[in-house]
Amino acid sequence: MGMRIIPIKVGNEKWGKSYFVDGAPQLPAVDIPHMMFYIDGAEKKILVDCGGRDPESESGKLHSKTYTRAPEEKPDVALKRATGIDPEEIEIVILTHLHWDHCGNLHMFPNAQVYVQLDEILDSINPIPRFYKTYESFKYGVVPPYAQQPVKWNFVQGDVDFMPGIKLIEIPGHSAGVMGVYVETDKGPYFLGSDAIPLYDNIENGEIKTSALCLSLEKAYYSAVKLNKMVKETGMIVIPGHDQKVLEHKSFPDEE
Repeated sequence: MGMRIIPIKVGNEKWGKSYFVDGAPQLPAVDIPHMMFYIDGAEKKILVDCGGRDPESESGKLHSKTYTRAPEEKPDVALKRATGIDPEEIEIVILTHLHWDHCGNLHMFPNAQVYVQLDEILDSINPIPRFYKTYESFKYGVVPPYAQQPVKWNFVQGDVDFMPGIKLIEIPGHSAGVMGVYVETDKGPYFLGSDAIPLYDNIENGEIKTSALCLSLEKAYYSAVKLNKMVKETGMIVIPGHDQKVLEHKSFPDEE
């Protein structure tokens, strides 16, 4: 059996679509699930992103008042339910970027090697003021979640052949060093688009459109050009980073 991607819900917010899609209505607000993704069948036990901290924690209370987490969505519980794997077994955590809702639970995976783009870690240390809270920056007067415990850091630069069947693809724009994860499966390639492609609404007639929530719209535009070229060349299927419809699938590809 080849690789497959398992989406795991670890929280929820409500946002207007206009934050993500230019021209979309602000109301009614829609569910924006927080997700982590387990790559089943890889050479090692790999998790992509790990969600935000508990909504009742100091970290959780910094952010959206609509941020919630059901008991079964606690990352360790949700991972075990979806995969049968305990957090201590995870060998690799790939962080697509370091915004609070993608890296908050690193403390739950003490044995993992952590991979992130070098540009992302550098910008998270000294972001523009607009993103102080998003990164839980030192400049906001708090300690970022990724710096609250020992972490086995590994920094990558640009596109990387990570291991057989898995590539890390830098797609800056939403943040300085956001990256997606390309995974070869028995039914073709899939691509975890993270916040560069937050919703299925960011894909129109098969073409990826830039998210409206960006550090750099110019870089996001060229990242979309890059991804559209990849779609044409590889036929990869994009999995958005925050779309409720992703959770209609137990895995990508679906089990038969």
